[in-house]
Order: sequence, then structure tokens, then C-alpha cells
Amino acid sequence: MTDSPFAVVVADTAPLLHFFDPDSKQRDAVGQALDASPHMVVSPFVLGELDYLLTVRLGVNASLKALDHVVQMTSIVRWSVPEVAPHLHEARHLVHRYQSMDGGSGIGLTDAMNVVLAREYRTDALLTFDVKHFRTVRPLTSHPAFRLLPDDL
Repeated sequence: MTDSPFAVVVADTAPLLHFFDPDSKQRDAVGQALDASPHMVVSPFVLGELDYLLTVRLGVNASLKALDHVVQMTSIVRWSVPEVAPHLHEARHLVHRYQSMDGGSGIGLTDAMNVVLAREYRTDALLTFDVKHFRTVRPLTSHPAFRLLPDDL
């Protein structure tokens, strides 16, 4: 894994939802992206959305299994769940900046925080299915655009 072009990847909710759904047709593609990512950053907002969606769609046992996996990955420092409070001001700025995007629905706090965390971890790699938003939103680094996994593998 040390030769991976994706040293750090910031995760969005939908791919993780598919990863933890054993019946998902996209599970293998997400698994390949996770395997190609030596270090995954998962915001608390993504974890909250993931927990809710897994519980509603697949039940509390699926949510607990996902939580067990997250705890395991953070304990071996393969995944990080960073503190986001210091980044709320900038995330709010991004929500305002992109509020007219996508017919006025803009981007939400979770997506905005993922952009800020990508800057903090100096990466352009996002694990996301939200191609529409993240092909439009610009990184806050010198990278010209985001690399979106699994699409850009």
C-alpha cells in the first residue's frame, strides 16, 4: 500500500454506506478504493449520516457492525475521525460560496467540511459518489481538481 497515489483520502457518506451494505452492487468498487487508500479521514458529520442511514435502511445491527469497523480502523490509525470545531467557520464560508450551485440547493455542511478536511490533510482525493458536486467544487489547495474515488482509480 505504500506505493498508492492516494496517501490520504477523505470519505463521504454514500460510499461508506455501500461498503457496509453486503447487498450493494457498488460494494466491490468502494472496497477497491478503500484498499488503495492507506489512510482514510472520516468527519464526524459523515459518521452521523452513516449511522442514521444504516440504522434506517439496514437496521441497528448493521450500524453497530459499521461502528465496530470504524473503531477498529481508528485504533490501528488507518482511519482518522478529526475534530471539526476549528474548521466550522471555513466550512460555513464554503456553504455560502456554493449556495447557488445545483439549482440553488448548493452544498451542505458535510460536503463543505470534507473540502476543508482535504485541505487540512493536503489531499485532493475524496471517496465519494457525489461527482456532480465535487467536479464543480474546487480544492482549497494548489490541486487543480479533486480526484474522486472510486471513479478515478
